[in-house]
Amino acid sequence: MAECSSGFSLTSIILVAVRLQSTPQVNGSWITAELEDTVSLTCLVEAGESGKELQWFRNGGLVQLKEGNRVDQSSLCITPVSKEDNGVTFTCQLRTDASANASVHLDVHFPPELAGTEPMSVEEDSDVVLTCNIHANPQVTVTWLQDGIELDMTGRGYALFQDGAEARLSITKIKRSLHQGTYSCETLSSKYGHRNKSFQLTVQ
Repeated sequence: MAECSSGFSLTSIILVAVRLQSTPQVNGSWITAELEDTVSLTCLVEAGESGKELQWFRNGGLVQLKEGNRVDQSSLCITPVSKEDNGVTFTCQLRTDASANASVHLDVHFPPELAGTEPMSVEEDSDVVLTCNIHANPQVTVTWLQDGIELDMTGRGYALFQDGAEARLSITKIKRSLHQGTYSCETLSSKYGHRNKSFQLTVQ
């Protein structure tokens, strides 16, 4: 995170004007950005006022500003935008009056990190858990496949677990005749389409 400057090379700019007034127009609004974008935030003192010192806060923590970027108008650059910036609240306020403030929230979009094939070798009658990282925004739907066919969950020792970060397929009492093959964790989202990771399961 840095202060904006005219010489800064920005690949993507989202400008937000925050006017400090009794009811800030953008207070509580969301800014949507893509991973690796640059977001520029500009805070302006109400027209007719002058000599007012501004402060920025990131999730309640004070952001250090350089001289010349504090009075009447102040800017921040978030670059590059990362997953850790998703849901973060940036607040601009008058140093002498914390009630004069306006906030914006970052909604950072990013796909799940799924790719490649992972070989796995297990003993017959043992258990195994296959794990996919499905952390994404917007959230994705998940489908598990065995050898390209959607998994049949009935009576084969399978169990599925899923939260916002991981999708896990548990297989108990593995049998070569039932369970050996290629398993795929496939995600789908309207924004990023299909992504998948495969596991080549060999039963000894």
